[in-house]
Amino acid sequence: FVFQFDTGSLLHRIPKPERGSFTGFAIHPTKPLLITAHSASRLINVWDTRTYTLKETFSWAVGRFKSVAISTDGTMAAVGNLT
Repeated sequence: FVFQFDTGSLLHRIPKPERGSFTGFAIHPTKPLLITAHSASRLINVWDTRTYTLKETFSWAVGRFKSVAISTDGTMAAVGNLT
């Protein structure tokens, strides 16, 4: 779920992955993007927060993802895995 921070109102429900669950979220500091990490599917998804449509998917053979973070200037992202 995505909520408006100051009001607590629900903005959108991100579709649940086909397998497993979300293990990490990060909101881009300057662009309308939400990045989600998925453990079982081993995917990183990038969502457009204006429309909540899937913009891009990354799949790296480095194990199951546990977390995602974006630098404060928005130029780098990092993901952590379970291996």
